[in-house]
Amino acid sequence: GLGHGPDLVADGGLHPSMLRFRRVLVCASSIRGDVPFEPEATVGHEAGPRAPKGTDRMSTILVTGASGFVGSYAVPALLAADHRVVALVRTPEAGRLVLDRLPEADRARVELRTGDVTRPGTLPDSLVGVDGVLHLVAIPRDRRGGEELRLVNTEGTRAVVTAMRTAGVKRLVHMGAMGVSDDPALHYASSKAKAEALVAASDLDWTILKPSLQFGPGDGFFNIIAGLIRMSPGI
Repeated sequence: GLGHGPDLVADGGLHPSMLRFRRVLVCASSIRGDVPFEPEATVGHEAGPRAPKGTDRMSTILVTGASGFVGSYAVPALLAADHRVVALVRTPEAGRLVLDRLPEADRARVELRTGDVTRPGTLPDSLVGVDGVLHLVAIPRDRRGGEELRLVNTEGTRAVVTAMRTAGVKRLVHMGAMGVSDDPALHYASSKAKAEALVAASDLDWTILKPSLQFGPGDGFFNIIAGLIRMSPGI
């Protein structure tokens, strides 16, 4: 069934390997990367049989948005939990960024695959051999009256869900946002709310993480504000 609250992130009664995966994601979504953060969450369908209690295995996790801010914490956390990571990147430059911020010993455990959530035809090859998906791709703003937000946040999520269903990959952890609603006047909130609705309506084994503002080294909010303050006269 469905439920709400951070306890469901830690105690959903899922396959032990996915439970471990989900605990890693809670840590990886922390505001500093090293401080446990408990986001609001919604947990959906449980797919497939559970493994015997006390067993575990390495999973291969596709991370969309691996080169972004949350990805910079999620990828190392997944590797630290002995998972294998497939990083979805749009460009060679993004792939180098993913690898360059990892210790050299970890780089061989990350496979780069080229794809774009706004180009659904690029996704099937990215899902080959994957056990679960951490969907992080999202943009916070656009300059086209919400069209880019719709294309990336909503339709990109639709493409991921569709590709997973076609490939038979059932486990999805989706990065939502706290307090969003489908209000046409609020382009970002509407795009994220629609994306969450797509995930919740699917038959995948899904979890939606709903953090509030995330900040830390490399973020796109407080670091910009800090830079503006440094440039401001008299401050």
